[in-house]
Amino acid sequence: MIKKIIFDLDNTLINWEDTYFTYAVENTCKDLNITYSNKILELVINSINNYESLYNKFTTENLTKVFNNMAQENSINFKFTENFTKKILFYFSCCIPKQIDSNILNILDYLHKKYELVILTNWFEKEQAIRLKNSGLLPYFTNVYGTEKIKIKPNTEAFQTAIGTCKPEECIMIGDNFSSDILGALNSNINAIFLNKKSVDFNELIHKNNLEKFLNSNITNTISKNNSPFVLCIQSLTELLNIL
Repeated sequence: MIKKIIFDLDNTLINWEDTYFTYAVENTCKDLNITYSNKILELVINSINNYESLYNKFTTENLTKVFNNMAQENSINFKFTENFTKKILFYFSCCIPKQIDSNILNILDYLHKKYELVILTNWFEKEQAIRLKNSGLLPYFTNVYGTEKIKIKPNTEAFQTAIGTCKPEECIMIGDNFSSDILGALNSNINAIFLNKKSVDFNELIHKNNLEKFLNSNITNTISKNNSPFVLCIQSLTELLNIL
């Protein structure tokens, strides 16, 4: 029997817009009396995108190091400080859509009455909790797990922390990143639902990663009998209403 649902956050529940990077960098530069430039913006974006290939936990110290290393590699004569990084994180925590899709609220309202809901995110816990609060989504979740203290997805440690006292087969991971969310969950013996927002070839992903054994045509029976783990693909979160 399923007891807990583990949600990814960005681009699963809250879409991340490229304009958020510009907003955060522009305001950080303004606060610190730094001349804003596209070079700084691009460096911040590239540093964050590359961070997970360099470190297995998020810290402001390491993120500042990545900023400075990339600045050096690109011959940018600028010294990033940890204060700059903390300012960036503050402004990122302000980045949410002007209006949350009512379908998301309806889905979470339905699910949290049946299951315990938690967030497992590859980002800073406090800032993500703020975004959830400002979006009106935080009350649906019992915990938000960031990656300052635990290793980032797809490391098993992240999923073991998220399941808590539940058994792996009593949990489902829902996320839009096949590598970190889905493979990470399956490798931790946790059920997984892939939110395929970009309409990639799901069957090709399954074949490429040798995951055929996790497919099951009778998903309702699979969920009720804990024949775990399984993997399922959906195009929209609204499909969860017919599955869970």
